[in-house]
Amino acid sequence: MPCSKIIEYTQSGKLPITVEFYYKGDFLADPKTFFSSNLSVFENEFPKSDEIIAQIAAHQTYKNTHKLIISEYGFFRIQI
Repeated sequence: MPCSKIIEYTQSGKLPITVEFYYKGDFLADPKTFFSSNLSVFENEFPKSDEIIAQIAAHQTYKNTHKLIISEYGFFRIQI
């Protein structure tokens, strides 16, 4: 799945869990644009698409209390 589809999926109304993307410690306010301009960053440094989808599905039970952070270092669940 291309990174743009992953980002659309994670930011759609279909997924109530909040997903945020960070790169080098900086919050990506517009990850779709960032990854479109830096495609190799997503492909080479971030977890694979299927791993991202699996993490989102696994964290649905925390949708009201946590957000899922995705960065080049992996996944983090943060209480909100």
